[in-house]
Amino acid sequence: MRNPARKLGYALIALCTGGLLFWLAISERLGPEESAPTMGAGVIGFTLLLASAYFVPVSLLAARGRARLLAGTDVVARWPVGAADWERYCAGTRTWSRFTPRRRRDHAAGVEIIAGKRSVLIDDCYFRLDPGKRTGMLNAEWGARTSPACIVITIGVVSRVASTGSYSTKRSRLLLPVPASAMEAGDRVLRHYQRAIAGVEDLGDLARHSPVLVWRIFWGLLAASLIVATVGLSLHLSGTKGNVPAGLAIGGLLTAVGVLIVGWFHLPRRLKAGSASRASRRR
Repeated sequence: MRNPARKLGYALIALCTGGLLFWLAISERLGPEESAPTMGAGVIGFTLLLASAYFVPVSLLAARGRARLLAGTDVVARWPVGAADWERYCAGTRTWSRFTPRRRRDHAAGVEIIAGKRSVLIDDCYFRLDPGKRTGMLNAEWGARTSPACIVITIGVVSRVASTGSYSTKRSRLLLPVPASAMEAGDRVLRHYQRAIAGVEDLGDLARHSPVLVWRIFWGLLAASLIVATVGLSLHLSGTKGNVPAGLAIGGLLTAVGVLIVGWFHLPRRLKAGSASRASRRR
C-alpha cells in the first residue's frame, strides 16, 4: 500500500460521511422514510460505512507498520538501491511483480528497501508479509535471471472461481531488489522469511501434534452451541416474546451442525494420518 496515512485519511472521511448520511436517513431529517432523498442518503451512507469498516483498519495497520519500519522497529535489514539498479529493476519487473515500481525523475537518486519481520517497505510502498499455507507469504527464494538480484516472495490470496464456484489460491510475486553491495543483508532477510514460512502450522498440524486439545475444542464448541440452542428453545416454550429466542435456537443449531460437519470430515482424517505417521516412525 502506497501512502497508507493518506488512505487512512480518506477512509476516515468516508466513515464520517457515511455515518452522517445514515443518521440523516434514519432520523428522517431529509424527509419521510419513503422519499428519494432519505432512501438515497441511507443507501449511500450504509455503503460508505461498509467500505470504511474494511479500509479504516487496513490503512490504519499499514500506516502503523510503515511508521514502525521507518523508526527501525522490527527491522531485519535495510539497504539502498542505486539509481542504475533501480532502473533495471523497473524495466524487468513491471510485467510479473505484484509491486509496480516507479521510475525516479531524479536519475541520481535511488530508493531504500526496509525489510521487517512481517512486512517490507519498497520505495515507500508498504506490504504486509504474514506467512501462511494458503494465504499470505507462501514462499521466499532467490530469483533466477533477474538484474539486479531479487528475493522473490510468493503471496497467496484465496479467491472464488466464478465458473466452478470453488475457491482456489491465487498467487502473485513480490520482488525485492538486492544490489551486489547488500547481498549479506539479503541473505539474512531471506533466511528469516524462510524460517517464518517453515514455522507456520494449520489445523491439520495442530490435530497431529495435539489431538487431545483438538478434540476438547471440538466438544467444547459443540456443547456451547447446543446449550445456546436449548436456552433459545426454552425461552420460546416459556412464552418469551421477540426474536431473541428464535435467534438463539436457530443460531445454536446451525453452529452445532457446522461443528459436527467439520469434525466428521476433518478431524478423523487428520488424526488417522497422524497415527499412521507415528506408527511408521516407530517401525
